Amino acid sequence: MFEFSLSALSRDKLDAKIYLTHTYHILGLRRSFVLFLSIIVNEIEKIKNDTDLKVLFTLLALLSEPNNVDIHFSIDENGFSKRYSKYLQELQKLTLPKKSKDPIDLHSIKSY
Repeated sequence: MFEFSLSALSRDKLDAKIYLTHTYHILGLRRSFVLFLSIIVNEIEKIKNDTDLKVLFTLLALLSEPNNVDIHFSIDENGFSKRYSKYLQELQKLTLPKKSKDPIDLHSIKSY
């Protein structure tokens, strides 16, 4: 699922389809969910700027990120692979605080 999400984020339709097929057979995902994802991948060029889909694929990647992400790091290519770098950029967009008018009141946060 992680490799599928990275492929979908980088708009690589062929790899996304291959990884989705593997994910379907290996993980046994529901057919309706796989169909939903495959429809999105088929239309990836038409909806490439959809922020909700970027969030969806980023969250799917985050949920399924394996322990061996070091395979995406290459000393020869100056750091992380393009796909993994794109994922990190999208993940950073999700985790950065939004600019709002009211600052967060840290004293209002309860600790348990």
